[in-house]
Amino acid sequence: MKKFLSFFNSKNSPAPEVLEEEERCHHYIAEDSWFEVDFPSVVRKEEEKQEDPESGWSKTISYTAGLGDSFYSIMHYSFESAHVDERDPRYNMKAVLEDTLKALVRDCAGSRLVNSGFTSFLGHQALDAELRSDTTIYKITFFFNGRDSYLISITYPLRAPAKPTFEEFKSSFKFREKILSKFHFVCEEAGFEVDFPEEPKKTEKHEEGITASGVVIFYEAIRDQATFSVVYNSFDDEKAVAYDLAYNMEARLVGLVTGMLSQYQDSELLSAEYISFLGYPAVNFAIKFSVTVGAEKFFYISRITNFFKDLHAYTLTVTYPVDTPEPNFAEFTASFVFRKKSL
Repeated sequence: MKKFLSFFNSKNSPAPEVLEEEERCHHYIAEDSWFEVDFPSVVRKEEEKQEDPESGWSKTISYTAGLGDSFYSIMHYSFESAHVDERDPRYNMKAVLEDTLKALVRDCAGSRLVNSGFTSFLGHQALDAELRSDTTIYKITFFFNGRDSYLISITYPLRAPAKPTFEEFKSSFKFREKILSKFHFVCEEAGFEVDFPEEPKKTEKHEEGITASGVVIFYEAIRDQATFSVVYNSFDDEKAVAYDLAYNMEARLVGLVTGMLSQYQDSELLSAEYISFLGYPAVNFAIKFSVTVGAEKFFYISRITNFFKDLHAYTLTVTYPVDTPEPNFAEFTASFVFRKKSL
């Protein structure tokens, strides 16, 4: 968290530039962070990638510009993991914002919190705050947009003859449409490649079951409010062969659908069909289910393709909240192809 907030400390702040009046306006477009804003001068951009086990931040991009004794800043923090996600109802965003503010006050040596309050900024829950030291005033607005967070701030001397207008700077901030790039993911260990919306996160575990056991690997990526995943199961030979003798393929697939429905509350089978996927028997199905957080209930839809290849099973899934735009599941599955597994 200290790295997350380090730019507030004056020793790390960029030296402000002294500009002539005609130079004091610069409309800046941040292509990498999907926003545009009016800075008072030419912008300095810095980017850093890091692994921080405490906060989970993976990438920080800072945009700063000086004017006299003041400087204006926007910092963009991006998670590669789903450590915090504004779209996930399991997260209490007020608590997340409050914890961030507490860390900010703690890590800004010699500063105290003057005032703070929750607000709405461009449709997102946000936190406004003002901090002061003996010499400096910090005004900030902090908010999340999905798994990305933004910190808009102005820093200026306590006894500055002319106070900069934070609201004017903040009101010029606007989001730009994200360019929906694809991340072509090549997985040698599981023997496939597929187009994810971004680089997927990997988790792995070993499962012991009555009919089969083996390694289960999850590959997951998020775009907007949709989660794209590929789950790979590699079964132990002895139990998998016994399972194959006891059940035909259709029974396997029926058991999979039934098992998934039993895992969720308010689950409902929306559709199901047997298909051939890359030459292997498969099932396409969609389910609707709910997740309860506190007193609120949130509904989701999952579209799933599952198939077996020898002693391996693959499950491709896209999950998204009800009443949100449906992601292109057909495009996701169409990008899936087999490749030779690494030994």
